[in-house]
Amino acid sequence: MWALALVALLAGADASCAASSCAADTGLHSRALLQRHAKKLGWREVVCPEIEQIPVFMLNLKRRVDRLQSSSAVLEKELPWLQVCRVSAFDGRNLSTVPLSDRLVQPPVLQSAIENDDFTRGGRLTTGAVACALGHAVMWEHIAQEDFPFALLMEDDLSQVHPDLVNFMCKLATGGFPEDWEIIQLDFDLVTGERKEAVFEAGLSSKLNLVSGSAYNYGMYLLRKTAAQELLQLQLPIGQSCSLQIDDPSCPMRKALKAYRTDVPAALFAASRENDTDIQQLHFLQVDEPLPDCPPLDALKMQEPALQTLFPSS
Repeated sequence: MWALALVALLAGADASCAASSCAADTGLHSRALLQRHAKKLGWREVVCPEIEQIPVFMLNLKRRVDRLQSSSAVLEKELPWLQVCRVSAFDGRNLSTVPLSDRLVQPPVLQSAIENDDFTRGGRLTTGAVACALGHAVMWEHIAQEDFPFALLMEDDLSQVHPDLVNFMCKLATGGFPEDWEIIQLDFDLVTGERKEAVFEAGLSSKLNLVSGSAYNYGMYLLRKTAAQELLQLQLPIGQSCSLQIDDPSCPMRKALKAYRTDVPAALFAASRENDTDIQQLHFLQVDEPLPDCPPLDALKMQEPALQTLFPSS
């Protein structure tokens, strides 16, 4: 049966590329990438062909190879059907040395973040939090240039996946949930005082259901293309509508979009287990072949071209 699954994967990739004229060497939705993943399939079948078409983006700092390798290993083991590529993250360490356009961050907010070296898990921005928010904006630009109506986005400290996530995404891709959603939060913290790991582990035996609303933490989420375009307008420059971390209830991701979340977390991230001092710091499984980089953005199609200035050498 695994051979049939591979045939379905390859056929789906060819059809997807034919429809979108994607290049064979982009690394995303390509035959080569599928063949790479196929060796990990074993006897596991593809749950539904629709899941192959969902673009998946992972945000990762160039210097955090450890995170990339660790998350790649989890994805290879748990979600080998997904076609994931890496989006390069802007490094918060460079925030005080790289000139940033006022179109990206308002100057008072930038200066406040540079001066804030406190431990943070929400609220006031740090350099890492500003850089993280800009990284999410780059992922939104990628979604806006995709043909598919939505995408899966994640950060790079993934440690465990709910066993029902693939079925949940298949149901979503085949119209099994309400069509009015704009964002679906898969990683979240209800801040009830109960350990997030305990909540995740308690829900492992149940199916994932969709509930209205949102919470803190956006380590993994599904976002519609139209919502990505809206967020680029509302979130940038940082400070325009919100000068706190992107998961704050007053910020556009939670305030402006029709939000849903899974009833229990669909994924667990290593950051929830560490006493890190800032969003972009942590240490961690390794994999021989980490995720490929995403194809470059088309500069002429970018909604906020100033995001290009984050990576002047690219």
